[in-house]
Amino acid sequence: MIYLDTSAAAKLVQHERESQALAVWLAARIGRPLVSSALIYPELIRAVTRHRPGLADRAIALSQRIMTVPIAADIVASSATVGNPGLRTLDAIHLATAVAIGAELEAFVTYDKRLAAAAAEIGLTVAAPA
Repeated sequence: MIYLDTSAAAKLVQHERESQALAVWLAARIGRPLVSSALIYPELIRAVTRHRPGLADRAIALSQRIMTVPIAADIVASSATVGNPGLRTLDAIHLATAVAIGAELEAFVTYDKRLAAAAAEIGLTVAAPA
């Protein structure tokens, strides 16, 4: 499984500097399921439509291709302490979700430097193809 946080998923919806590199990286891992927190749906749509409302359909289509993990009580509890205390709340939920997936997780893809550092600190394999 490959975990996509919102910073990574957004690059698949709108063109950004790393969009092509991420698409190529994912194509090399075809068949591996994409997974994220249930946060991905509202976060992605709001992020990409903030300045470009016309991208809503693309964001919805991508979010429907990503397996989502519900924000259950155990993830909420874990998010309170996972990573360093400076981690933003929604990022902590993404990190706690990835931890809950466990050994099935091949890579945690994020372009958020703070979240990437926190994920690496707890032993996740972090990717940010550029």
